[in-house]
Amino acid sequence: MSERKAINKYYPPDYDPDKVPKKKKNTNPNINRVRLMLPFSMKCLLCNEYIAARRKFNARKEITAEKYLDVKIIKFHIKCPRCNGQLVFRTDPKSSGFEPVSGAVRNYVSKGKEHKPEETEDEMLERLERQERENQEFQQQKQKRKNNPFWQAQLSSGTMDSLEEKLLEQQKEQEMHDHLTYLHAKAAKFQEAGGADAAIERAQTKLTEDRQDIEEPKPKKLRPEPVNNKAIPMPTVLRKIRVNLANLGNLALLKTAGEPKVKTEIAPPAENNQENQDLAHELPKSEEKIDKNNSIADQNQSPLLATLGGYSSSED
Repeated sequence: MSERKAINKYYPPDYDPDKVPKKKKNTNPNINRVRLMLPFSMKCLLCNEYIAARRKFNARKEITAEKYLDVKIIKFHIKCPRCNGQLVFRTDPKSSGFEPVSGAVRNYVSKGKEHKPEETEDEMLERLERQERENQEFQQQKQKRKNNPFWQAQLSSGTMDSLEEKLLEQQKEQEMHDHLTYLHAKAAKFQEAGGADAAIERAQTKLTEDRQDIEEPKPKKLRPEPVNNKAIPMPTVLRKIRVNLANLGNLALLKTAGEPKVKTEIAPPAENNQENQDLAHELPKSEEKIDKNNSIADQNQSPLLATLGGYSSSED
């Protein structure tokens, strides 16, 4: 297999380089070869091939003699990738876009790029005159504001003052909004409670109750008069009394512990007269023992009462 890139080439004996056809040079400066991407999606009219936007092509760029407001209009010639047909589109400075010329059509046309009807000379003159009048009125108003002291004060105030005023206005609006929400909530609560009719009934019942209270006053309760007797503070005396009472209780317990406890039991009904006689002899003895115990307790309490009498006399 021969090499794909041969270094040496075969020249026949009858080779004449002058007879080799040469490429024609581009003598037209307005036509050039460029590499571009389609600005919009289109459809070929010969084979109905859909060509997506932003697809790359080797195109022929042609600068035409047509102009719009001294802006040149440029045409681009490409070939269909399926049928090799000629497709032409050009720039549209009026809509700041592109439009097809021959061999293809747009897939869709957006509403924002619809062409408005061109202005006539009279309409253009009217529009320019109106703009001039508006400009003059604005300049006059501006001059009046310069001479007006109110506008001078407004212009002299800095941006911080205007910001503070805006913040104050926003705070007032917020307070008004909060107050309105409070009033709405209050009105809703009032309606839930029964509305105006229920409020009137409550007021009438309260008035009747007040009138009854005025006509029939309630009797006042008599308070007891305060006693002028002064309390005698006896902190130390109370302590000594508590100690003496504790000692007295201990002595009584020690004395009673040595003596046998007296149990008074009710005897069952006697069967004969001999048992009744024995019971009659035992009852007086038990009563005598109880009287002795009571006398011992009185003797033990007598010194305590004496001490209490001494303390009371000293306080007096």
